[in-house]
Amino acid sequence: VTVADIEWGRAVAMHSAETMAIMAGKYVADTDAQADAKRIIRIVEEAGGRIKKRELLRKLAHRMKNRDLKDVLAALEESGTVATEKEKGVTGQEYDVVVLRTD
Repeated sequence: VTVADIEWGRAVAMHSAETMAIMAGKYVADTDAQADAKRIIRIVEEAGGRIKKRELLRKLAHRMKNRDLKDVLAALEESGTVATEKEKGVTGQEYDVVVLRTD
């Protein structure tokens, strides 16, 4: 076993540990409400940081009732994690967009 082998093994182990910590932060929750919030944040992140509320509800695949989604979004807005904005489509119809806040 060479020093290069040990350094390579250490680098692999550190990368694995860092990846596991990041994924645990995104997926492991202590409560159902926390799990719902993390799921919503992941969906918004995967959509590029903004998503129509209707599309968010669809991507949740009916895992949450609309009432529960409103409660979780309200908590995420209060914490400054997301914001809900109004936008107009090409037909002039308004719709809600959930935006991930980065500040």
